[in-house]
Amino acid sequence: PSLTQPAAKEWITSRAEKSGRDLELKAAELLVAHLGTDLRTLASELEKLITYVGDDPSIKAADVEATIGVSPTYNIFELQKAIGSGNKGRATEIALRMLETDKGARYPMFAFLSRYLEQLAIAREMSAKRANENVIAQAMGLFGGGAYFVKDYISAARKYSPEGLDNALRALVKAEFDTRRVKIDDSLLVERLIAEISPA
Repeated sequence: PSLTQPAAKEWITSRAEKSGRDLELKAAELLVAHLGTDLRTLASELEKLITYVGDDPSIKAADVEATIGVSPTYNIFELQKAIGSGNKGRATEIALRMLETDKGARYPMFAFLSRYLEQLAIAREMSAKRANENVIAQAMGLFGGGAYFVKDYISAARKYSPEGLDNALRALVKAEFDTRRVKIDDSLLVERLIAEISPA
């Protein structure tokens, strides 16, 4: 079902409230402007945002920009999905498009990918012990609708060896360090990083 833009903003704000989050007005406006007024699409993006902000009670415009990017195709969640499925070419394309649109995109990108790899490490370890999906979702900090994505995390985690995940996290730390220390082209840095953190 679709609503008018003002009604959609009101709806998504009140849905966020029910999840214990304060969706700032500018963030609600951006969501509706980028995604339109289809409630199913808005609800699905809100779940991703809640996952993205973690324990932070408020969802800001910057969070929406970091997760949706300029387009629903080139954003942090699509990047995560491409890495998790082992599609290096697609992951590189998304990351480079995100950088083209926003030169500062690498900072939230690195932070989010670091959290993603840590969550994969938890998913890998717990699924190896045959823990059930709800328990794994809780350990990973995926609550409410976010828990719906746990199968994707488990399937991505299984593509890595334990050393593979350790190496991926190390590569990410090194890339962050390089951006502060070395004058390096962002595109080259991100291309190298995607190659290093994707499952072998």
